[in-house]
Amino acid sequence: MKPTQEELVKRYIKLVYYYTKRWVSHREDIDDMVQETYKKALMHYDTFTYKSENQLKSWLLLICRNTIFDAHKLKKITVPFDDEKETANEQQDEESWLETAIRKENITQIKNLLQQLNEIDSDIIRLRYFEELSFKEIAAILQSSEAVAKMRCYRTLAKMRKEIEK
Repeated sequence: MKPTQEELVKRYIKLVYYYTKRWVSHREDIDDMVQETYKKALMHYDTFTYKSENQLKSWLLLICRNTIFDAHKLKKITVPFDDEKETANEQQDEESWLETAIRKENITQIKNLLQQLNEIDSDIIRLRYFEELSFKEIAAILQSSEAVAKMRCYRTLAKMRKEIEK
């Protein structure tokens, strides 16, 4: 059953807030972006249909991401990198490399590399490792296939690893 608009806000306000906080540094800008995200979402909520809660979350984060990037393009906000790090999944070689690099305190280098990436690659890394979303959720947010999201993630990690090893 589709939650009411009020329930939607209550249920996902923290998710949208913390996602925004990863991209935006000033408290006022964060609040503005969250407010703008919900304004846009609620305008189209009645016509939005979804099959699972993950689709609903992905839809909200897509709106949030686009709102942040639109504001950044219009120079309303600056989009910094958040220094807070999460561990990577050790099952994948490239993912375990990122975890090792973080443990070796290459955080400054990783931060600089992430700032040099294009928006999509940077977003994939942030969503995967800092927001801990699945590739399926990332694909929905980026409006691409799951295979494309995985491929871009691993290629980006491989490029980052080469730069760190130099």
